[in-house]
Amino acid sequence: MDFERAVNFYQNVFGVASHRDELDGRRMGIFPFEPSTTGGCVCEASAAQPRRYGPRIYLDARGDLAALLSQVEALGGLVVMGRTRVNDNIGDIGVFIDTEGNRMGVQAPV
Repeated sequence: MDFERAVNFYQNVFGVASHRDELDGRRMGIFPFEPSTTGGCVCEASAAQPRRYGPRIYLDARGDLAALLSQVEALGGLVVMGRTRVNDNIGDIGVFIDTEGNRMGVQAPV
């Protein structure tokens, strides 16, 4: 895994800045969050291997799912499922492969 490439990819796709930190010798790129909300980070782990077909996590697309997916490809990722309506309660989802080979989902409400 190229830690800096991964952090830069997610910062640019989601349009947020990360705070760099370290825990037990592992670098982390921590994304902004409010105290009572779910946040996220990119973590460096020597034993971790990218997975295209492992568990899929869906992240909040922060509004414009189509714009976010267009950023994925512009920044070196691959969109494998474009904007797709799940239903009127859940909204739309999309799936991409990041620069490190991980399959990720994104979701935006209707």
